[in-house]
Amino acid sequence: MKRICILLAIVWLSLPWSAAARLWVVAANQPGAADINTGAPEQPLLTINAAAQQAQPGDTVLVHAGVYRERITPARGGEAGKPICYEAAPGETVVVKGSDEWADWQSVKGQPGVFTSVIDGKIPAGAPNPFLIGISIAPKDLNIVARPSNTPNNLPKTLGQVFFDGKPMTEAVSEKTVAVQENSWVASADGKRIVAHFPGNPATLTSHRIEVSVRNRIFAPHRRGLNEIQIRGFVFEHCANQGPFPQGGAVSPRSGSNWVIENNVIRFAKTVGIDVGSETFAPKELKETDDDQKERINGGHHLIQNNIVSDNGLCGIEGWRHGGVVIRGNVVERNNRLGFNDSDAKWEEWGGIKLHDGPALIEGNLIRDNDSYGIWLDNNYTGSRITRNVVLNNRSSGVFLELGDGRVLIDNNVIAFTRPRDAFYPGNGIYAHDASGLLIAHNLIAYNADCGVLLRTVSDRVFNNQPVHTSHTRILNNIIWNNSRGAVCLPYPSNRAEDNLSDYNVLGSYRDQGLGFEPSPALFGVNLHKSSVTIDQLVERLKETLSKGNLPEDERPRLKAWRRDPVLSLAQWRLFMGQDQHSKEGAKLMSFLFRPCEPILTFKAEPAVLQMNCPRVEGVESDFFGKKIPVEAILPGPFQSLGENETEEILFPARGLSGVGPGNAAAGTVSQPVKPQSNP
Repeated sequence: MKRICILLAIVWLSLPWSAAARLWVVAANQPGAADINTGAPEQPLLTINAAAQQAQPGDTVLVHAGVYRERITPARGGEAGKPICYEAAPGETVVVKGSDEWADWQSVKGQPGVFTSVIDGKIPAGAPNPFLIGISIAPKDLNIVARPSNTPNNLPKTLGQVFFDGKPMTEAVSEKTVAVQENSWVASADGKRIVAHFPGNPATLTSHRIEVSVRNRIFAPHRRGLNEIQIRGFVFEHCANQGPFPQGGAVSPRSGSNWVIENNVIRFAKTVGIDVGSETFAPKELKETDDDQKERINGGHHLIQNNIVSDNGLCGIEGWRHGGVVIRGNVVERNNRLGFNDSDAKWEEWGGIKLHDGPALIEGNLIRDNDSYGIWLDNNYTGSRITRNVVLNNRSSGVFLELGDGRVLIDNNVIAFTRPRDAFYPGNGIYAHDASGLLIAHNLIAYNADCGVLLRTVSDRVFNNQPVHTSHTRILNNIIWNNSRGAVCLPYPSNRAEDNLSDYNVLGSYRDQGLGFEPSPALFGVNLHKSSVTIDQLVERLKETLSKGNLPEDERPRLKAWRRDPVLSLAQWRLFMGQDQHSKEGAKLMSFLFRPCEPILTFKAEPAVLQMNCPRVEGVESDFFGKKIPVEAILPGPFQSLGENETEEILFPARGLSGVGPGNAAAGTVSQPVKPQSNP
């Protein structure tokens, strides 16, 4: 350790702020470590938070291997060019936990594997008791009292969590349920005990590690609005945090600006992994906040890079008024682990990435297996870009845009295998409602449970003092392939759906017919949500258009069935909607083989695709792999390397991420993302 510290000191002396900066060393596993020490390498501190109370602008807090069960609450931020840096020592595993180990469990007579433990005295001083508080996913913190409860057979969920040998257990609704269900736990109705049924029905717990979440934040200042803080190389887990709004991640800048959060693992928060914005539009509701700070503080402009954000109960990365955040090179997976939905939440916040009200760059991430939307931009996304992401096997929609009217660029993404949530969110690749100004270009949108791209107006809300509409969207140069309900569904033109264009796309779909497959003719859909046009009027216009276009009778839809399911073939779509005049359609135009767990993709194309010569799209300068878009002979989809021969490509990590995002977000070189680590 001394050698590492000497080397770091040499590097430190070369930095421009070194004359006024110092290195604080934390090493819980080193004999003699104590918070009364100086923090020098030979006198390390015991806790990270002790260093956080003393660090000044330009300082670095270097943390050596160990498990740190504490909340880190920096007393101050850095300054421009002089950030305060918190870093795990190179090559060492540093885990910061919102949980404590509990050892005094008593077996319950006559119930094998069931144990109970008293809560009193085990919550850190000054921290709220998570087993008395219910989850509130609502426009404001309702401070739900979960215990004591007079419904012992249907107890509300709390903010607490229990982990058995590093794995989360399931919160049950009663002690009766726990008695018969292995790997479950519940806080008793009086709020005084935890009752747990451990897996394998152990007779004793001496060889097992039982951890219980007791802290509602892990890295989050008490004072809001601290700027210029950097966090690198940690594992943060087991937070007992409340749901939004307010937004309160396990790791949180608390309305600060210009943070860098990179190469960390953030997992197993009860609700949100990281929040990156301004917390809330109702600051009077903020808990554990000084009265002089219960006001709107606009934060953001953060760099969230190369992290693994996984297995959080509600949402991976969330932000409101995040002011140009850059979210780049992360693995975001298995979030909404607890399966929140409309029945147990009054505010829809489940997502791999969920952002509100502000521009963002979301680039080069692997977003997969979330029980929620992969990426959701809600309420003003103007100036955002979603590019070069791999979005696989998420629920509801791969990418969801809601409530906005301004340019947003969605380009060079691979969006596939989206699963349905319900009839309203049946598993689209890209879905938007009450949203205008989208530019959807050069994406591969494939094998999703519903449409590749679905746009519609669903409400009478107002945005920028005007009724919401679904207009001015461009769907260009995409490969939209084998989605179960077709390629594109657009609203019929009306006063709330104007100037939408789909063209130069490669379209293909086939359906199972007995033992084989054949092309599906219904590639396109028309919707009338919030339209001034009725279905009867639409049918009459369709009949008239197809007749004038001299489309043969046997190529026209059956109108009675069409009323229930208004879908069209490419020829019908061109005549009736005027769309996709230069697009190519055919089940044999392309070939794809996905290996999503890797993730690896093998692909090839027929000459008809390679000769399309798509138009150049403003703002799209390179493809998925960072290859420059040519001046002419531009290919559809995200891969300009597309050819007649099979090509196999690794889709993640993304290559050459070096762009700077909107606003003042920090830029930096990108290393390989950290690998998932087992619980120490």
